Amino acid sequence: MNSLDYRIGLDIGTNSIGWSVIEVTENENKTRFNKVGIVDHGVRMFSRAEHPKTGASLAAPRRLARSSRRRLNRKSGRKEAVRKLLILKEVIGEQELNALYPLSANSIDVWNIRLDALDRMLTRAEWSRLLIHLVQKRGFKSNRKSDRKDDETGKVLTNISANEELLSSYRTVGEMWMKDPKFSVLGRRRNTMGEYLFNVSRDALKDEINRLFVYQQQFGSPYASNELLEEYLKIWEHQLPFASGNDILNKVGLCTFEQQEKRIPKATYTFQY
Repeated sequence: MNSLDYRIGLDIGTNSIGWSVIEVTENENKTRFNKVGIVDHGVRMFSRAEHPKTGASLAAPRRLARSSRRRLNRKSGRKEAVRKLLILKEVIGEQELNALYPLSANSIDVWNIRLDALDRMLTRAEWSRLLIHLVQKRGFKSNRKSDRKDDETGKVLTNISANEELLSSYRTVGEMWMKDPKFSVLGRRRNTMGEYLFNVSRDALKDEINRLFVYQQQFGSPYASNELLEEYLKIWEHQLPFASGNDILNKVGLCTFEQQEKRIPKATYTFQY
């Protein structure tokens, strides 16, 4: 014998939800459904969660602020890790390192130190300052799985390509930024808001670090060992791994009703049913 039942369908959009309710009959084994008719249907409209003029998400300011906090925290963590490494490898003493900061009015600009490292042996204080300076910026590295590019990524890649052509005339990125008129006339060494002029690839900056160690070794520096380089690059390249496999499953909670089972995604048919 067939029984009467109801089903509801939802079409959820960014500023509306369409809905309909239909009557269905199902057999005793609940293996087959037949639509009887539409009971009711309609649409609920509401305002988009975005600025009406620009179309920007209302959550964008919060998202950008959160991203900035995370980036600053990670940069601070790398700097602290390098400080500990320099002390551990006896490049500089803890008290001497602490005395370097804040810098005095007579201190050499770290950008000049970055350039001088190609032509002379640095003191251990200069070398320490340079390694702490270099760990702050790591260049662009895309984690996209596809080749689809948004407007911002396209601008970044365009400037990286242009800078790679310029870099062929210089030994390192730092030398290019210090000497090439494209950058030197600006009187600064970083991008302003919405600018991508100083963008370079992560590989280019890693190559600079390797070259600086090689040059300092050639000048006879006792503070530029291959062991230090290896440990330094581990800190410089460190990146939180992407969640996969068991890492994802471990973050899934238990079902409210079947407490021995993991929750299932809300988008699955089983959950919706």
